[in-house]
Amino acid sequence: MLRHAGGKLCAMIAIAACLLITLQDLLGVFVGNLIGLHPLLALQCSSSAMSGGVGTASAFGPIFESWGAPDATTIGVAAGTMGNIMGSLIGGPVAAFLITRNNLKSDPNDKPESAKTGTAATLDNGRMISMFAMTLLIAALGMPIYCILDNIPMIEMPKFIGCLFAGAIARNVMEACNIKFYVPEVDAIEHMFLELYLALVLMTTDITKLAPVAGQMGIILLCQALLMAAFAIFVSYNMFGRNYGAAVMAAGNCGWGCGSGPNAVANEKAVMDEYGWHNVAWVLYPSFAVIIDDIYNPIFLSVFGSFIK
Repeated sequence: MLRHAGGKLCAMIAIAACLLITLQDLLGVFVGNLIGLHPLLALQCSSSAMSGGVGTASAFGPIFESWGAPDATTIGVAAGTMGNIMGSLIGGPVAAFLITRNNLKSDPNDKPESAKTGTAATLDNGRMISMFAMTLLIAALGMPIYCILDNIPMIEMPKFIGCLFAGAIARNVMEACNIKFYVPEVDAIEHMFLELYLALVLMTTDITKLAPVAGQMGIILLCQALLMAAFAIFVSYNMFGRNYGAAVMAAGNCGWGCGSGPNAVANEKAVMDEYGWHNVAWVLYPSFAVIIDDIYNPIFLSVFGSFIK
């Protein structure tokens, strides 16, 4: 899929992702200073919760609290939850606006793989067990990587970053060595444990701690929503090719840029159900953009946060 999409599109997706994360943090801290909100709490309402989602916000919450930002975890989780809602509301209208204004059409020959083959992916119990064991092994290998990264001056990483790098290394080594990798089973494991993690985080969140900063948080989130819509229309669409696929990816951009990867998938699916399929946007964009986000966002948050704390 990377070869089919072309290196230029992949580079544009990566640049746009890094640019959006940077703008979210600069805007959040700027607005936070105007309304008197602690800069690290403003950062929790920026790329930490927007591009990073509830997971990144909850991972950086304890770090920011140790730097002097009270209740950063609760505020970040709440901002990430609101971001998921915002991303779902923004993505569809943004894509519809781009498609209507530019009279964009989908390629009728561009269809999902399941539609081409007539079959859908099925899960196998044996493969599920082997992939679960492999996931645990890779997660364990990620801890030494985390320890190395955590010793870099001025950068304080959440522990999942080591697992992220270990997973990326393991996947490339497995492909190079022709070791079988069962994507449907790994996707199922990912979704199960992500939903469980989010449920546990939300269950332990004390929303009464939001009362003192609810108004300030709402102002920053509104600014982030406006930034996301403008960025998708004026930056993402133009960088991704100014075609139907670019409009679909702009909707996906609103999804992960205000919440999470699954939001990007849901936004793109809703747009394609209405206007037609686009394989590159569906297969490449959500996963590749989230990978770039998961690498760049924690590094930028850590470095930028250490300067403004």
